[in-house]
Amino acid sequence: MPSYITVPYTSLSDVMEGIEEFYSVTIIGNKSVDSKVVTEKALHVLERNHQSAGEDYYQVQSFQDVLKVMNQMMGMVTAFISFVAGISLLVGGIGVMNIMLVSVTERTSEIGLKKAIGARKKVILYQFLTEAAMLTSIGGIIGV
Repeated sequence: MPSYITVPYTSLSDVMEGIEEFYSVTIIGNKSVDSKVVTEKALHVLERNHQSAGEDYYQVQSFQDVLKVMNQMMGMVTAFISFVAGISLLVGGIGVMNIMLVSVTERTSEIGLKKAIGARKKVILYQFLTEAAMLTSIGGIIGV
């Protein structure tokens, strides 16, 4: 991994005489400076001084470019996590549905007895919905 040090050009020329080659240049400006204008001017100066106008000889990388790539990567990671969470919810919902179906099937005699006593369909339905809600809540708490 290369090491980097940031030194002003005037200080570098004082310390090391005879330096004529640079492998990278970093330009730092304050907030009021338009980075695109500075980039274009810097490229123009480099191309003029090294007779390389029109060639793609220099690579320019701005903070906005890096931020844009990072946002794209974060978007892809978010989409992947959302996809996995959606599948997990679907599988969990199918599991709860099957458990409740088995619960209702095994309790047909209990349901018949409640109806014989006078319980309405709504009360029986709320009992099973409450049971399903409790099962999923406890499972969610355990999962967390």
